[in-house]
Amino acid sequence: PSKVVDGKLALNAGQSHVQIDAKPGNRNDIQLTLSVASLGDWLPASGGQLDGGFRVQGLWPSLSVNGHVRGKSLVWQQQKADQLLLVVGVPDTSHPAGKLELDTTSVQAGGLAFQKVNLLAEGSQATHQLKLDAQGQQLSAQLILRGGLKGSAWNGTLSTLNLRPQGMPEWRLQQPAKLAWNNGAASLSELCLTAGDPLLCVAAKQDKGGNLDASYRLHALPLALLVDAAGIANVPMRADGKLDGNGKLHRNAAGALSGNASITSAHGSITYTDHPSQPLLSYDDLAVNATLAPASQQIQAHAKLDGDGRLDGQINITGKQQALGGQIELHLNQLGFVELLTDTVADVKGKLDGSFQLGGTLAQPAITGNATLDGFAAEVPDAGLKLVKGHMTVQTTDAKQFRIDGSVQSGEGTLTVAGTAGIGTAAPTSITLKGSRFTAADIPAAKVVISPDLVVKQDAAGINVGGGVSIDSADVNVEKLPGGGASQASPDVVIVDQPQQPTASTPVPITASVKVDLGHRTHVVGLGLNGRLGGVLTVNDRPGRATTGQGQVSVSGTYKAYGQNLHIERGQLLFASTPVDNPGLNIKAVRKLNPNATIDEGQEVGLLITGTARRPVLTVFSNPVMEQSDALSYLVTGKPLSQVKGGEGNMVGAAAQALGSATGDLLAKSIGAKTGLDMGVSSNDALGGSAAFTVGKYLSPRLYLSYGVGLFDPGQVITLRFRLSHRWNFEAENATDFSRASFNYRIEK
Repeated sequence: PSKVVDGKLALNAGQSHVQIDAKPGNRNDIQLTLSVASLGDWLPASGGQLDGGFRVQGLWPSLSVNGHVRGKSLVWQQQKADQLLLVVGVPDTSHPAGKLELDTTSVQAGGLAFQKVNLLAEGSQATHQLKLDAQGQQLSAQLILRGGLKGSAWNGTLSTLNLRPQGMPEWRLQQPAKLAWNNGAASLSELCLTAGDPLLCVAAKQDKGGNLDASYRLHALPLALLVDAAGIANVPMRADGKLDGNGKLHRNAAGALSGNASITSAHGSITYTDHPSQPLLSYDDLAVNATLAPASQQIQAHAKLDGDGRLDGQINITGKQQALGGQIELHLNQLGFVELLTDTVADVKGKLDGSFQLGGTLAQPAITGNATLDGFAAEVPDAGLKLVKGHMTVQTTDAKQFRIDGSVQSGEGTLTVAGTAGIGTAAPTSITLKGSRFTAADIPAAKVVISPDLVVKQDAAGINVGGGVSIDSADVNVEKLPGGGASQASPDVVIVDQPQQPTASTPVPITASVKVDLGHRTHVVGLGLNGRLGGVLTVNDRPGRATTGQGQVSVSGTYKAYGQNLHIERGQLLFASTPVDNPGLNIKAVRKLNPNATIDEGQEVGLLITGTARRPVLTVFSNPVMEQSDALSYLVTGKPLSQVKGGEGNMVGAAAQALGSATGDLLAKSIGAKTGLDMGVSSNDALGGSAAFTVGKYLSPRLYLSYGVGLFDPGQVITLRFRLSHRWNFEAENATDFSRASFNYRIEK
């Protein structure tokens, strides 16, 4: 019969499958089965698992649809859900009605986190309802909306709307609000939320032609609510103050606005919770008023700030060209508010005075005036810095550009800033940064003093950084640095189902060519190295390319390898437009042998390290020349291999392992022959076919025990093999990812 589906269809992508089975007959009977191992196989920028099924029955267009979907570890862009269950029941698609219920746990959406979210939509076209219950840390919410559609007109009632922001009283709907929609015309009766004395009301109405009227009322609205909305609810801050206001706005079909709006607050402050008597920002008599007309708009703002500070501003926009006028006067005797804008600095002090006049147009503003920052001081906790005696002036030159001059001290040195900047994102900017003996870091892991001479330019194409930096002194412990000691995965490593990172906004393109002079007092400790660095390196950075270096860095001092402190006789890191994290290596590290050793005093063994940082090649050498197995034994134990006993042999074998598969295998076999152990480097199936260093020994003529560890990929395997007869043996393996046992039968041809 017509419009009856019959047959099977299977769709596969990776480990994900979608199966459709349609039974033959006079009516549709279709089963859809989902088994999505990774949502990323079907949808970009997503991840997680989906399983479920739907059954479709009947004749088109009167079909019934019933089924469910379960999800786990779901990710789409920046939205996440740990568990999801969607249940759908539609009895007849020709008459819209049915039920849809969604249950989720551990949800992250819109910058908010919820432990549980339940959404229920049910009913028919004539009578339906929507219920929402979301339980979260920053915000919990409940909503009930009921409505019905008759012809083209929909009318509804919002009977419940409860909002519970973190650390604040619950806001509840004061009375039900009416909503309506009919062919482009919409309306919302006054919707008021109250939390005791505080009150927030909004109302709106739009006709079919697109003309909109809206209004709002505020009474005793807590300033803390705005602080939470700004996204700093988890910061240990306290906001005190209440806002009042009202407004009526009209927007015509062409988009022109008219009306008025105002917000006032008698006083308010923002402080750290543990320092309530030291406000980061305080104000009195705050008043913001806006008067709007199709041909002109005016905004005025006035407030007393931090005692005897003040803000007075007026902005006028008039005419079709949106001519800009007005002025802004700002006087601040405290700069604690800066800590609200960034978590990089703390304990900010200083005074700021500014006076600017506005001109030009809204699209191309012309600003004249000046601003002065004096007595600036701040701490930069992450770098351990205390900036003092800061001073800066900003003065407009031609209403299109302003000049910047300033300086700040850190440690014994001073950094000066000078240059010009344009008004507008695409306007050219050129800033020079010069300094002498400026402390750039002073933390337990690093104390660095530099003398920079940099030029930073910006235009519509991006940012360009040039010049140089001389390191006057540096004392760095690599292992104590944030993230110190972490290793980067080999380029051969592939991470399966790696969690998707949030999509970042498009960065401004940065081009840089900076000459770094390491000087003669750069001391680095960590990861086996205790030495000094020197040389000159030009670092180049281009958008979309790896950062590269040109030059040579010298290394001197000692390097600890195989438990021994080796003296670096020659240390060179070579950069020839190569990535800065992968220089060429030319290093010679030696161990002077003890005069009591079996060879003459003054002889030495050591390592030659060549290749690159990512693919180093280690070679054992000796003077006078001897077998590499003996040279490696001298390097590790100070003895020839013939005198090595017990655990020392394992130490030498482990050293051979670190030399890599080719050289390491030859050395391992040589060392094994002399120590009575079976040693070697080969491919091991239990470690995914990667190269492994193995040590083994027959404990009896029938029983063999071995241990293997991956050279380039993490993993280990212990193997026990027992010979039952000439042809049969039992083998058991315990590897990093699995364990197995087998009986093996051997036929020799």
